[in-house]
Amino acid sequence: MKRNFTSFILLSAVMQLNAQVGINTTSPKATFDVTGNPDSLTKIDGIIAPRLTGVQLKAKDAAYTVEQKASIVYVTTGLVATETSPKTSNVTTEGYYYFDGVIWQKYATGSSINNIWVRQNDDKDIALIYPLGKETERYSQNGHKIVDIDDVFYKSSSSDLSTDISMNSTNGNDYFLRKMKSSDFVTNNPNLPESLRKEVTVVDKDDNSNSTGRYFHQYDLLQSAPDNTRNFQYLYTQYSVADHMGQGEVGFLSGLVSNGILRKSSKARRIFGTYSQATSFSDEEVLFLKGAYNFASPRGTGKITEVIGSHNFVYNFAKATSSAIDNVSATLSETSLDDKSTGQIQDLYGHRIVNNVTTNPVTNTYGERITSTVSNTVNHFGLYIDNISTGTNKWSIYSNGGSSYFKDNVGIGTDAPNKALHVKSSSDPLRLEGLQEGTASNALLVADANGVVKTMMPTQMSTMPQYFYVPSIVLPTSLLDVSTSNTDDIYYTPLSDTYTVKLYNIYQKQFGMVGDVSGANRTALRSNASSVLKTFASSELDYFVTYFDNSVFDPASIALSPEGVLTYKIITNSKPTEKTFMNIVFKVK
Repeated sequence: MKRNFTSFILLSAVMQLNAQVGINTTSPKATFDVTGNPDSLTKIDGIIAPRLTGVQLKAKDAAYTVEQKASIVYVTTGLVATETSPKTSNVTTEGYYYFDGVIWQKYATGSSINNIWVRQNDDKDIALIYPLGKETERYSQNGHKIVDIDDVFYKSSSSDLSTDISMNSTNGNDYFLRKMKSSDFVTNNPNLPESLRKEVTVVDKDDNSNSTGRYFHQYDLLQSAPDNTRNFQYLYTQYSVADHMGQGEVGFLSGLVSNGILRKSSKARRIFGTYSQATSFSDEEVLFLKGAYNFASPRGTGKITEVIGSHNFVYNFAKATSSAIDNVSATLSETSLDDKSTGQIQDLYGHRIVNNVTTNPVTNTYGERITSTVSNTVNHFGLYIDNISTGTNKWSIYSNGGSSYFKDNVGIGTDAPNKALHVKSSSDPLRLEGLQEGTASNALLVADANGVVKTMMPTQMSTMPQYFYVPSIVLPTSLLDVSTSNTDDIYYTPLSDTYTVKLYNIYQKQFGMVGDVSGANRTALRSNASSVLKTFASSELDYFVTYFDNSVFDPASIALSPEGVLTYKIITNSKPTEKTFMNIVFKVK
C-alpha cells in the first residue's frame, strides 16, 4: 500500500510540473508515456484498452459523437452482420476498433508492422487508412494502387523481363507491372469470366459536333522510346492465349473473339468484326508487311478433320435476313496503290496460293478449289475474270504447270458450248501452228454443215462422189394403194390434195440396208456381208429435181425442203406417159 501511494504522489507531481503523464518514467516524452520493464520477467507490460462486446458497444451508440473521434476500444465478441447498427456496421469480429466520428473502424491485423490496409464493405477494394481518417483512393485487393497509365517508355539493359517492371511517377509513387505466377492459374472457378468482365457505356448522346469522334473500350499502346537502340525479337501490343490444359472437351476454343454488332435501329457505314492494319514508315527494308497473319499449327497425334489457316464465313445465323445485298464475298482481296506509291513492284498478285508440303503423303492437292451450291441464280460462274486490257502481255489464265483437264464442254467465243470443245467466231475460228508433216495414211479433218469437225481418210476423199442419184422410187400419181398416215415415207393428204415423199428417209433405209437382205422374201442383198455404204446426214446434203413431167405434176405445187422432203399435186384429168417421171439428185455439201 505504501508503494502505491508513493507512485500516486509522484504522478501528481509530474502532472503539475510538466502537464504530461509518465508511467514508470520520470521524464515522459509525450502527453502520456508508458515505459515498460524489459529487465523484469515478473512484471507484465502493456496497455489494455476498454474491453466490450459488440452488443455492449452498440448499446452506447448515442454516447459516441464527433467529440469522441479517435476513441479506441477492444471488442471481445463481434456482432452478427444482420444485427449491426450504422455506427457498428464494421464490428463483426473480435479486435481493436477506433471511432472516426461516424462509424467504428477496425484496425488491420497481420504480421507486417506496416499493414495499413482495410477491406471495404463491398469486398472489392482495399482502402488506405491514416491515423485520423481514411484516404478515398482505390486500391486492388493485394494492395496495389489502381492507376491509368498513358505514355510509358520502358528501357532495360537486361534481357530477363520475368521480374516486376518498376515505373517511377512524377509524384514519387512507384507503380509496377507484375508477371503472372504459376500460382495464379485458373483451377475451377466458373464465375471467373464474369468477374473479369468489363463494360463501358457511351452516354454523351447529345454531342454530334465531331462526326469523326472515336471511342475506345480498350486502347493498348506498346511503344519503344525514340532513342531505344535495342533489337527486339517480338513486339506484341496484345497477346491472347486460350490454353486448355485439362482433360474435358471444349466445344469452341479461341484465342480471341471479336464482334462488331449493329442493332436494328442503328446506322453504320462500316461494320468490322476485326480490323487489322500494318503500317510501315521506315526507310529500312522490311521483309514482310501483312495486314493480318493467321497461323494454324497441328502438332499433336490425334486426327484432325480439317486444318484451315483462315476461314471466312458469311452467315445469317439463326435469324433470317431480308436485306437487299448488292455483293456477297466471303473473301475480298484488294490491292490499291494510288499515285503516291512510286516504288517499283516486281509481282502484283490479287490472290496468291502457295502449297508447301515436303514429307506428308497427300491424296489430292488443290491450288484452288471452288465449290458452289447456289440453287436460285441466273448466272453461275465458277470463275469469272474481268477484261484484261493492260500490259504488254495480257493473259486471263496463264498455266505454266501440268496438263489442264475440263470434264464438261468448253466454249471459245460462245457461252453455250454443246460439244466438248466448241469454237465460234465470225472469221478464222481456228488456227494451228507447228503441225507435223502428214502421210498418205493420215486422216483428214472435214467440217459438216453445222461446223462439227470430223475425220475422213484420203482414199475416201478421192473416191467420194460429189453427187449421186436418189434410189429408185415409185412416185404415186393416183390414190390407189397410197397411205394417208404421215408416219409413212410416202403418204397422201386429202385435205390439201397433196402427195408427200420423204426422199432422205428412203435414201437412209436403202443405203443403210435396212430392208430384208437375208430372208426368203428379201428385197436387197450385198456381196460382202461386212461392207457398208457411207451415208450422210440430212444437213450434209443438198437436194435437186433435175426433171419432172409438168403435164402430170403440177408445177405450181411441187416443192423440195432442205431436209429432203418432196411434196406435189397431180393435175386434174392428166394422163401419165413414158415421160412421166422425175430425176432426183443428192449433192454432198
